[in-house]
Amino acid sequence: MVVTAVLAIGIAAGATISLRPSLQWIWRFLLFPALPFAAFTFAAKWFEVPIAFVLALLIVEIFDSFALLGGRLFGKRLLAPKLSPRKTWEGLLTGLAAVFLVSGGLASALDLSMATVAAISAVATAGAVVGDLTASAAKRRAGVKDYPALLAIQGGLLDIYDAWIVAAPLAAVLAVLLSSAP
Repeated sequence: MVVTAVLAIGIAAGATISLRPSLQWIWRFLLFPALPFAAFTFAAKWFEVPIAFVLALLIVEIFDSFALLGGRLFGKRLLAPKLSPRKTWEGLLTGLAAVFLVSGGLASALDLSMATVAAISAVATAGAVVGDLTASAAKRRAGVKDYPALLAIQGGLLDIYDAWIVAAPLAAVLAVLLSSAP
């Protein structure tokens, strides 16, 4: 929990203040990608059912992958052109449809209540969308198109995990709420 708090403060500071160029690498390559993983560490300790943690991870990856696929195959109308010139409404809807279909199957396969799976899916997916757009806005503000192309499929390692910027902290909050529910 302390690690998550320290990382959150560091990320907030890095997002709001101008850092000397010699210190910007700390923000870009250490704190920025570390927050989602710190939040998941926190969330893993709070989920009563460990599978719920894995479900949140799976839902975000399903959404992200199918949104990318749907956008490439069907994408015509831009979702937020000033923030992210390649994200489309068709990609968003394809990702949501995939999450909807998979969530229903996972609820019965994992013997979890549909309400729990729906809550995890809604929070993880909403967080993924906001995280993607937030990262895109940060990249545009910094004047870069994509993160370094470490993994060519989606523009780099950080492009793959940018959905977690918001999804992981939201999943952590949901974990606390689910574990304290009667």
